[in-house]
Amino acid sequence: MSEKTYFKYSSTVAGSGTEHQSTTLSYLVEVATTFPTGNERLAGHARSAAEQFLLTAFPGANPSALQPISESEAGSLNRVQKVLDRHKDGGVYRVE
Repeated sequence: MSEKTYFKYSSTVAGSGTEHQSTTLSYLVEVATTFPTGNERLAGHARSAAEQFLLTAFPGANPSALQPISESEAGSLNRVQKVLDRHKDGGVYRVE
């Protein structure tokens, strides 16, 4: 069993100035399946933690848009920027 649970989040950013084309940015949110104490984190708690990480990184984001993804899907994403590091609890990464 994986030590992390993964979610993907996408956000569309409108173009600015003379550039009217919007851009879609994608993010990977990973959450440890256990607390630092070693106690197991329940699935609902993992989603709540992912929502909290997302809102910490992006106030005003829509947590209901988080999509659970598999470990293999998460591994296939290219992490280009660490947005939030929650040490042993997980983090948020911009991905391509």
